Amino acid sequence: MKRKTLFALIWILIPFLFNSVSAQSAYLWNGSAGDHDWFNPANWTPGGVPGSSDAVTFGSGTVDLSNSVTIDELNFQGGVIKGVGITVTSLFVWSSGELAENGFAVLDSNAVLSIVGNVKLHGDFYCYGTVNWGSGNINLWGGAIFYNEGTFNEQLTGDQVITAVTGSNQHFYNNGTFNKQTLVTVEFTAGTTKQVKFYNNGTATVKQGILKLSSAGEDTGSYVVDADGILEFFPNQRDRIINGPVSGSGTVRFGGTYFQGRGITINNEYNLSGKTEFLGNDIIFDTASNVLNIGTLETIMNAVKVEFNSGQSIFIDSLYFSAGLTGNHAGIAGSDTIKITKVLEWNGGIMSNGGVTVIADSALVTVTDRVKISRPFLNYGLFNWEEGMLQYGSNIINYGHILDRITTDRTISQGSGPFTNYGIYSKLGTGITTITSSFINKPLSILEGNQPLIIEGTFTNSGFISPGSSISNGKLTIQSSHPVDLQSNGAIRMQISGNIAGTDFPQLELKSSVEIGGSMYIALLNNFEPAIGDTFRVMTYYSYTGQFDAISSTGGYTFDIDYHPDHLLLRVESITGIVPEVTESLPEEFEIYQNYPNPFNPSTVIQYSLPETEFVTLKVYDIRGSEVTTLINMQQQAGRYSVQFDAGRLNLASGIYLYSISAGKYKKVLKMMLVQ
Repeated sequence: MKRKTLFALIWILIPFLFNSVSAQSAYLWNGSAGDHDWFNPANWTPGGVPGSSDAVTFGSGTVDLSNSVTIDELNFQGGVIKGVGITVTSLFVWSSGELAENGFAVLDSNAVLSIVGNVKLHGDFYCYGTVNWGSGNINLWGGAIFYNEGTFNEQLTGDQVITAVTGSNQHFYNNGTFNKQTLVTVEFTAGTTKQVKFYNNGTATVKQGILKLSSAGEDTGSYVVDADGILEFFPNQRDRIINGPVSGSGTVRFGGTYFQGRGITINNEYNLSGKTEFLGNDIIFDTASNVLNIGTLETIMNAVKVEFNSGQSIFIDSLYFSAGLTGNHAGIAGSDTIKITKVLEWNGGIMSNGGVTVIADSALVTVTDRVKISRPFLNYGLFNWEEGMLQYGSNIINYGHILDRITTDRTISQGSGPFTNYGIYSKLGTGITTITSSFINKPLSILEGNQPLIIEGTFTNSGFISPGSSISNGKLTIQSSHPVDLQSNGAIRMQISGNIAGTDFPQLELKSSVEIGGSMYIALLNNFEPAIGDTFRVMTYYSYTGQFDAISSTGGYTFDIDYHPDHLLLRVESITGIVPEVTESLPEEFEIYQNYPNPFNPSTVIQYSLPETEFVTLKVYDIRGSEVTTLINMQQQAGRYSVQFDAGRLNLASGIYLYSISAGKYKKVLKMMLVQ
């Protein structure tokens, strides 16, 4: 009974044993029959024809597939496999050789292809599994197409290309996942005679290194660029359209010498916190796109135009126009509002079309060459004008701080609308600045400086005119062919630290007639104690009408004004010893004013008004929000107050600081700048 059972088990196991042995069959192509026929057993060692569970090594010669075949493994070391088609279901090692002339090859969904040498594709390749590209270049020719439906992993140790042997009609379709993983450069070549076109309809991720993509195309997939990655679209991009999202913290570079047609069009989400570089021609972010953030935007060559028509606000961390440009070549265009949050280095170029450009309150603008803007321009940041002409075709509105540092005579050419200042305009450079339009100094704004300013239109002041600067006093000259209008809600502010004009106290020279109104604020600095009867020639003009409505001062001194046909004098009337500064009537509303001077070094004065008795806290913070010092922390009666902030005593570094006041229900924060 036991012997019968044993024989039965043997007969059951024989088929499994046979199949197990059969799965291990390995065939080597020898081509000895000379007919290139895959299905001729004489061409294989051992004799026979490889089946679907077999492993094949092909090292030389040519095989022609009259019918499609399926094998388990392929070790392709050289030669040519051509014909109808071949499918690999497990492992494919490709170190050399040419595959699928006039036919196709398929990598099964569970299979792995390792590319470890220079290989050629002359036909169609369908990858449903995983490709690991470890070394060598990939050559496509004769209209070859590589379809990645699975995962393609770049694992190179040196720069390589996916290139064309000949012809311009080769394609690489990424319909799955394409991973650029190492620090090297991978390039899909472009040219008029040799070209491989990359189409991304899946997900292409650049983890490290550079992925350079050529030629025209329309993408529906997504691009992800990690911090150490660079995605570059380069020469001969004829109408490349990106319909999928672009995101990440790395760099996207639009390179080359030109983009024909519409260039690059982005039709979907572009949310890049890294860097965007434009090295070619026109780039278009078109209607229906969702541009959240384009990171750092840099234009290099002098014929680049970037156009935004997404229908929403565009956030740019930093925007760089190339240095050395002449004229108005590099440009930003389109109907979108552009918001620059960190840096604008504007070294020549143009901003055009119907959108608005907004400089955020923490951003820094530097202009060193001629620039042009034909759209409304709103500055909330620090605008550092070092050189070049500013040419505007629309309104320019300053809510931040403009540092006019030009050393040669320059012009702010305004096509339409006034130059409106809600912030600070500092005229510091030795060059004469000419503003071709009207200049409106709005309430609480500051016009300061110690150099000449020509205003060809009207000049209206409802804010503060503060001659001098934190570096030196000197003379602020305003020249206009129209009467200067000092309105009733405006003020002239003077700092006096001695008796020498231009050194110890500044002067305001108006090369025009003036309609005087508003207030005169006087701050005594450096413990200066003038004598009763001392006079200070602080203002000159061609002629005048009207008088100041109010005079206030620090240090317990009372001043009066002597009006003369072409100048006025401040005269010390008495020493009152009254602090706070209280005029005939108490303030009607709470207000804190912009510090003066600003920028300052090392000290500045902060003034505020209380309409009623309140507990007042006045603190200074750095730009990160850390507290620097407390200036006031006490109950104060209704009135007008001044407090001095001395940064030198605290050994503070140059930069932007915040001062915050809290008085009952009133709260307000303003910025000031320390320049050492």
